Amino acid sequence: MAKEGIWMQFLKGLAINEVVELPNSSYDSLMNVTRYRARRRYGIVVERIGDIDYLKGTFKIKRIA
Repeated sequence: MAKEGIWMQFLKGLAINEVVELPNSSYDSLMNVTRYRARRRYGIVVERIGDIDYLKGTFKIKRIA
């Protein structure tokens, strides 16, 4: 089995209903691949909150399960 990545460990450490702000550079990896794998393997569900802030270069996610 493949080694767990940094993002998977990060998502496991989030509390339910915790909101975090992340850099836009991590968006593709986190929102396209990691969140589906987290849901399938660990039951971790995250969703993006609001819009991407292009001025600050960040976006927010919230763990909902």
